[in-house]
Amino acid sequence: MTEGIITTTVVGITDIGLVRSNNEDCLLISDPYTGQYLSDNCQHSYPTEYNRLLIAVSDGMGGAEGGEIASKLTTYMMQSELPRLPRKLSPQSRLSAAIEEANCIVREERKADGRLHAMGATITAILIERDMAYIAEIGDSRAYIMRNGRIKQLTTDQTMIQVMLDSGLITPQAAASSANRNILLQAIGAQEYLQVAVNAIELRQDDLFLICSDGLSGKITTDDMTDIINSGKSLDIVAREMIELAKQRGGEDNISVILTHVCGDGLKNHNQETLSRAIKILSRFDPEQEALPKARLLTRLATLEDWLNAAVIDYYSHDEKEKEQLGQLVEFGDYLVCRRGDTLTVSVESLPDTIYCLVSGCYRLEVETLDRRKQTIAIFLSPTDSRADEEIQMKMGIEIGLGVLWVKRQFFISSIGFFGENIASATLWCEDEENILLQVPQRVYSAIGNILGERFVLAVRYS
Repeated sequence: MTEGIITTTVVGITDIGLVRSNNEDCLLISDPYTGQYLSDNCQHSYPTEYNRLLIAVSDGMGGAEGGEIASKLTTYMMQSELPRLPRKLSPQSRLSAAIEEANCIVREERKADGRLHAMGATITAILIERDMAYIAEIGDSRAYIMRNGRIKQLTTDQTMIQVMLDSGLITPQAAASSANRNILLQAIGAQEYLQVAVNAIELRQDDLFLICSDGLSGKITTDDMTDIINSGKSLDIVAREMIELAKQRGGEDNISVILTHVCGDGLKNHNQETLSRAIKILSRFDPEQEALPKARLLTRLATLEDWLNAAVIDYYSHDEKEKEQLGQLVEFGDYLVCRRGDTLTVSVESLPDTIYCLVSGCYRLEVETLDRRKQTIAIFLSPTDSRADEEIQMKMGIEIGLGVLWVKRQFFISSIGFFGENIASATLWCEDEENILLQVPQRVYSAIGNILGERFVLAVRYS
């Protein structure tokens, strides 16, 4: 990550179009950490470490009233859920969890009101944190990136026509005029479970992101977008010209677009790497796979009862007086329930600010070296887990070889600095369907350590 300042300029516009009686599109521009709504024409500058933004476009469907309600509910849930989720979770995990929560809420509204039985919505969102952008999608609202004069679509339409195109059953020309081109394979509220597609890309100097509803992408081409963007006009004028062109070509649908430009000395200059290679696919939508249920991502304040249920205090405590002192503490950290595929960052510093107490589940520690090589180095379970080491290794398909540790049973994960100076980052992958952790800030750990004594402190320090 390059240190410095990143300046972000955002413009969002939504238009009813020429045919519809109301606007079922909804835009979101907000601070993902506080939930504060931002202006639809704004600019801010942050040091790279604090750079953040959430933008999203949701296109409602299911009748005028239903579509409008669905898109507003979807963006509201995105805006309110992300700040609630612990930032130690990966951006991918948080984006997916917020979208899944939106799906639950929209489905509940559908069931509660018979008039809304067909409502649903798309969502395409970009979460920017530091010098990275994470792009999540359900449906067919699109995201593009413009870099060094080239434009690239960051999303793949989750439609029947796209599947036919990918399999060669229809030509692009026929697809453009097909009456079935808007049949969605998944949408917010339409299915009980979703496959959230998430990509990531590292920001570069003068990157421009565009997200839009199909009211825009169905009327103007990427060549049109490129020509208008390269005209050198302000983002506000560029957005309005795109919407006007879509209206000139029919404007049958609502039309929405958000443009986001990033620059500043906190960003690297673009290199010769192609956009296709720069985009990292974190999760895909596979129309041939059934979406599976997931445990609900949960975070709440931990209690003494949580620590007792985890058997940690019984393991380290020596007498009832210590338990009594523990019961008088004001805070005990956070209680997290994570799902398979959720990830958490692990400190590589010698004095981590957060320590994880493993209550239940299976966790895989993956490190990335300075030369970008990734390797699994350990599998962690709590000491109370009754599964055999061989069972866990077979389940995960891990071949234990040079540099890979055997299954480790311990209560705590803290620093991984002892693995060497060549580690750039570390990720703790949740591998069970439900994984329960206590996320313990340093101050909470210190307070508990003062009561439980050296055995507890040393156990965590050398975990």
